[in-house]
Formats: sequence, C-alpha cells, structure tokens
Amino acid sequence: MLGGFRCGCPQGYVQHYQWNQCVDENECAGNQVCGSASCYNTLGSYKCVCPSGFDFQTGAGGCQDINECAMGSNPCSFGCSNTDGGYLCGCPGGFYRAGQGHCITGAGFQGQFNPEEDEESALSPETCYECKINGGAGKGGRHRRNAADNELQESVSLASVDTQNSIPMNLSLASLQNKEPLLELLPALEPLEHHVRYVITHGNQGEHFRLLERRDGKSILRLGRRPPPPGSYRLEIASLPLFGPRKLRELEDQHDSDYLLGEIGDALRIKLHIHLH
Repeated sequence: MLGGFRCGCPQGYVQHYQWNQCVDENECAGNQVCGSASCYNTLGSYKCVCPSGFDFQTGAGGCQDINECAMGSNPCSFGCSNTDGGYLCGCPGGFYRAGQGHCITGAGFQGQFNPEEDEESALSPETCYECKINGGAGKGGRHRRNAADNELQESVSLASVDTQNSIPMNLSLASLQNKEPLLELLPALEPLEHHVRYVITHGNQGEHFRLLERRDGKSILRLGRRPPPPGSYRLEIASLPLFGPRKLRELEDQHDSDYLLGEIGDALRIKLHIHLH
C-alpha cells in the first residue's frame, strides 16, 4: 500500500475486526467445502471426514466409495465383491455365506435354495478382483487369481443363508452312519483361518452330535459316538475367535474399529432344526 502498510494473516487465519491479531478461520461455517462429507474445523485448517468405507475426493466434491476388492488388501479368503461402503466375502462353490466371515454347507442345503439364484450370485472373473482357488499352490494349497486370469477353476459364490431364522435339515439316519457330515463350516476371512473355533452352544445335552476341526481348516458336524434316535433336534452353533488379548490390541492399534470388524468378521450364530428319520 502506497505510503502505509497492511497486516496479513497466514492461510487458515483471518484478522479480527476489532483486535489487531489473527484468529482461526472456521472454514466449515457456511461454506460447503467438504460437499457430502462432514466438515471439522481445526486450528488454521479443516478436515473432511467420510464414513467407513468411503474416501474424500476433492475433485468429486464429496465422499466416494472405496473399492476394497481392487486394492489387493482385502481379507477375503476366496473372493471379494465390492459394495457401497464395504465389501462381501464370497465362499467356495457349494458353500453359502453365513454373515460376514463364514461359509457353511450341509446335507440337504442344495434342496432349499434355487439353483438359478446360486448362478446369479456367483462371482464372475470380472467382479472377483482377487480370488483364491483351492489347488496345488504350496503348503496352503491356495493361490491367488485376479481379474486378468481367463479361467476360474472353481466357482466362488455370494449366495447366503438367513442366520436369523432356524435352518431346517431333513436327513436320513441311514445316510449318516458312514460318517457323512451334517454340516461343514469354513472361515471366509484370512485372519480367521486357524483362529476361530465353531462350537455347539445349545441342544446337545445327549451328546448325539459333535463338531470336529480338520487340518484343512474346515469344521464338520457329525453324529456323536451315541447316535441319536429318530426325531427332531434343535442345535445352536457359534463361532469363537481365538485371538488373545495381545493380538487383539495389536490389530486395534493398526486399524480403526470398523476396519477391525471387517478383518475378523461378525460372530456366527446359527440355529439348526434337524429332523432325523
């Protein structure tokens, strides 16, 4: 200014109209600087915050969905399908999703579900950004597949069962005498592999059923050493994560609570209504 001077303030601050000093500018007041995101004023600046599963992008003017499946860091063991604000973990062919993090199948399951629905719920190579297919790939027997692969040797399904209601199972005792499993359970999340145990929590007073964990990570429900007589049985099965307090603290330190829930999934609770004849 010719013959005088003018005081200025750093970015994020404005000169107080009455006092000759700089004060913080509240960028969140009145301005839609964050668009659809939440705006939080900070000293000399501001922060745009989006819900879990979304990321703030200035060019888009708000929160945009994060495609966890395309990032290559999703925890799904078999297949991943992106959703708005999250993702779904698929299951091997013949298995059904039970909540986020678990796969189940059992005798008589196929008769309860429409095959056409299973085909529609299957992950194609285009939507399955990262699939792990059982095969001869080292000690674990699994190797990664991505969208560039031309062949998918084993289907990956997003078909699911309703875990809020009892699952009916109508089975013949004669067909179960050769140790045929009534139910198979498998974790769908990498962090849960060999870190989860499935247990019968209710309905097995006579010890007619038992849950066994195999070396390949599957847990199978079989008849117990005292086979049950014909009749109806109601069992409840739950999953128990085997993370110790120290390991959980490490995971919590690395990620926020929403991410951690995605990493270790929801606790599984299912009810079976078994009719044996």
